[in-house]
Amino acid sequence: MSDDDSTTFHLACHCGTHRYPLSVPLSALPLFAWTCSCTTCRHVTGAPFITSASVPGLSDLFPAFTPPDFKGLPDTLIAYGSRPQGRRISCTKCGTPLTNVYWDDDGNAHWVAPLGALIVGDLTPEKVYNIGIHFWVGATGDGGMIRWIPHGGVNWATWPHMGIFDIPKEIGKPKPHQNALGDDVLSFSCKCKGVQFEILRPSAKPDGPGVKEMAPLPSKWHANHCFCNDCRLWLGHLLPSAVSVGREHIRWVDDATLKVYQSSPGMKRMFCGNCGAKVGTSCDENGWISLSVGLIDIDGEEEDGKENEGIAGLLKDWTEWGEEFSFGEEASDMRLRDEVRKGMAKDGFIKGA
Repeated sequence: MSDDDSTTFHLACHCGTHRYPLSVPLSALPLFAWTCSCTTCRHVTGAPFITSASVPGLSDLFPAFTPPDFKGLPDTLIAYGSRPQGRRISCTKCGTPLTNVYWDDDGNAHWVAPLGALIVGDLTPEKVYNIGIHFWVGATGDGGMIRWIPHGGVNWATWPHMGIFDIPKEIGKPKPHQNALGDDVLSFSCKCKGVQFEILRPSAKPDGPGVKEMAPLPSKWHANHCFCNDCRLWLGHLLPSAVSVGREHIRWVDDATLKVYQSSPGMKRMFCGNCGAKVGTSCDENGWISLSVGLIDIDGEEEDGKENEGIAGLLKDWTEWGEEFSFGEEASDMRLRDEVRKGMAKDGFIKGA
């Protein structure tokens, strides 16, 4: 294959330990891509939904990594088994997800890449990938953030053969969750449960150092999407979303697998060292921590959407969103950014244009 017939992408982590070249045939573009909002994908990444694509040549990067023992990775990579016949591979230093591989019943391996960790040079998103399906939307209860990105057409509740999930016109109604003291709490957890915590409403500790800056209302915290290159690459997906909470309003239930990666002076990025979930970011000079929205627990957590209270409903109840997205000008996919803005305005999260 000549250089004129291909282009070079790079699969990279945030800390720079891993950067793999991928020669992709131009005939393979745009790549088939999808989102997934299932409970596993949200809690193993911290993203509100993942954005992935099948990329030619991925399997060549890890030739020794095969079932059933799943050995053959260097110490700088970790493989987490989110399913019996599959593994999610991420950087042990910064936590960036690099690939997800699973084997079907016939022993065929299927490799996918997270779009946020794929560096594509000067090519526009329209030329690189096309989001064709939204998987497991029903797991969010009310459509979650997929409510805000209508492109892609089909919204599947589970796998395609199990039917279509019709996103409700209205967001879900949150159910009351309280601790032993009667305080309202919102629970978060990673997939492996090595990191679990709860947050209180701002009014629970109104004099806390994080309240003045990050609590626009007594019952709500500030939340936002960050489209900066750092957050997108670290998360590995296209929509890093977080709620910023006063440090004194967080109760750590378990932090046995919590790792801290200092990405720049004073900036810490926290993730689970076992399953790879992105927990949040903190700056030494601030009294608050930005926590990944994808780790929010919802009542039910059933993949078919039945009896779930709804991610969007919980966010509306607990958060206020800024009219301007953080580093919106750095968005790798302006289509996604603009669709999210329109969808949020329609649901009453922001005023919109």
